[in-house]
Amino acid sequence: MKNLNIIIAVLVIGATVGLFFLLGPEEKQSLFYVNLVLALVLEGALLAALFVTQSGYNLQNIATSGTVFYGAAAVVCCMVIYNLLLHPHVDVKWYYAALIVIAVCCALITIFTRQGGMAQQRVNAETKQAVAARSVASLDARMLEADLKEAMQMQNLDAALSRETFNRLQLFIDKVSMTPALDLQCNRALADMFSQSIGRIQELIAEVQAAQTEEDAGKHLTLLKKQIEAAIAKSEILKK
Repeated sequence: MKNLNIIIAVLVIGATVGLFFLLGPEEKQSLFYVNLVLALVLEGALLAALFVTQSGYNLQNIATSGTVFYGAAAVVCCMVIYNLLLHPHVDVKWYYAALIVIAVCCALITIFTRQGGMAQQRVNAETKQAVAARSVASLDARMLEADLKEAMQMQNLDAALSRETFNRLQLFIDKVSMTPALDLQCNRALADMFSQSIGRIQELIAEVQAAQTEEDAGKHLTLLKKQIEAAIAKSEILKK
């Protein structure tokens, strides 16, 4: 593909030079060579924009290529109007001035477009990272439900306390799962709190499972319930 692009570029540039000298005036002045160089520059820019868009089809390249295409169209219009309608009635300096203005505007637009595209790419990458982090946190939180069920089956616990603790855990899981990814991205305190709370809840569930007596299991379950309630309360505070 790279060799084909080179061949296309050489053919286009060669054809342009040949046509300029074939159709140009017999007495070639500086304006002729200016137009020739300008035409070659435009073709080079257009070919480069096409090749770049072809190699990397993304919003940033498309926007930059669009600026090049519109700028090339403006320059061509300027060349046609001046060389066919205004020359030699209008001083050539106005022609050069118009070309410089178009070039500067295109350069500025291209710079701003690429900067905006890079900023958007960073935002997209951060958003994907935040969504992935929320998914991991949600999965970790949902695994707590199975762990708690297993612990309750292993121990002879108070039914009311077990039911209340399980309901609180489900509420905490919903808090983690329903929190928008962008909120976790912007609010690091909330994200860290969820992560730390999940770890602490896992430890307390393990202590419930490892308890040797019903009394110890009940104490650990009570601590677990309080930990879950504290995590829910903290999440409400941090979301404000």
